[in-house]
Amino acid sequence: MPNYNKYESHIPMNAAAIIREEVLVQKQIDEEKRIMKELEVNMRDSSEFKKWQTRERKKDEINRLTHIHKKKVEMELARENGIKAVEEEWRKKRENVIKLKKENSKKLNQRAKKEEKILKRKVN
Repeated sequence: MPNYNKYESHIPMNAAAIIREEVLVQKQIDEEKRIMKELEVNMRDSSEFKKWQTRERKKDEINRLTHIHKKKVEMELARENGIKAVEEEWRKKRENVIKLKKENSKKLNQRAKKEEKILKRKVN
């Protein structure tokens, strides 16, 4: 089989082929410019990133500590409210017991008086 690669052929380019070639070359140039621009932007000094990172970590730590403090305060308030609720419940129960004892004592006194009257009637 003949080797056609060793023979160079000359094909004349028409206007459309020239324009296509020019557009292709321009795209390659634009792509190289874009890549260079990205490299310039991304090759900034890492100290700026480190400063930003430090600031963000400090803010995160402050937020974390604030959140912890807030939760502690909320838990303490909830504890105090719980204690007050229990104390209030005990107070209500004590008042109820005192009230029931007074009513019971009053009823016992009334019953005793009735029994005394009945005994006086029977004796008379």
